[in-house]
Amino acid sequence: MKIEHGIASETFILQSRDIDRHATCNADTYFHYMQDAAGLHATVLGISIDDLKNQGKTWMVNRTRMRIYSYASWPSQIHVETWPQTPWKFYCPRGCRGYSGEKLLFESMTRWLIIDLEKGRIVKPESEQFERFVTSNREEPLDMDHKLVFRSELCEQMSEKALTIRYKDTDTNHHVNNVSFVQWMLESLPFSFLEGFSATEIDITYMKEAFGSDTLFCQSGFIPHENGYLIDHQIVKKEEGQSIPLCIAHSMWKPRELDQ
Repeated sequence: MKIEHGIASETFILQSRDIDRHATCNADTYFHYMQDAAGLHATVLGISIDDLKNQGKTWMVNRTRMRIYSYASWPSQIHVETWPQTPWKFYCPRGCRGYSGEKLLFESMTRWLIIDLEKGRIVKPESEQFERFVTSNREEPLDMDHKLVFRSELCEQMSEKALTIRYKDTDTNHHVNNVSFVQWMLESLPFSFLEGFSATEIDITYMKEAFGSDTLFCQSGFIPHENGYLIDHQIVKKEEGQSIPLCIAHSMWKPRELDQ
């Protein structure tokens, strides 16, 4: 990993397992690259999940908003830049951009939280950690002031799909990894829809953890928008007759461009 002026960069090779039937990158692959680059940078800074666990703490994602401008085609290399921004309240924001050559593929902003493992509570970053966060002059707006809600009353069509939690969906925090939620939301959409449309934005907020023994369902609602769709997603845990929301997301979709 290369670090200049507090901005870390890493190059990823797009693998055949990360593309669709048109040899273009899957949207969740960008989330993987974003997460991997952030994890590598945190390790170099000495504030990785393992570093925090030695202090009885860990990292958790609260929200991610990603704008997708283009989907890379196989084979290609994707250059990813990531940088921490000034902590705000309990949030530790981190920006990310992905490029193919000079072409901007995606950009994202993620709000991370530090959790006390024993108490299960959010804690503020300590002064030493704070100094390590503020290492870049790049400060992008968070643009996450609005709260995400599942707008079932606006949806033209609704669907619900049962989910299977695979062993590889869990991470070193022993719960379902945040990217798996994104994968489930995308994979729950109809085949014919995914063949005709591609996501241009995904905004997801995480509210509760999921574990291997949970019974989960993904609910999707379609809202016509211009020549595409807005989709509201919600993953819920069903327990004792109740549906408990674990995360909510809004995504924007436009007709697929196969020659991008």
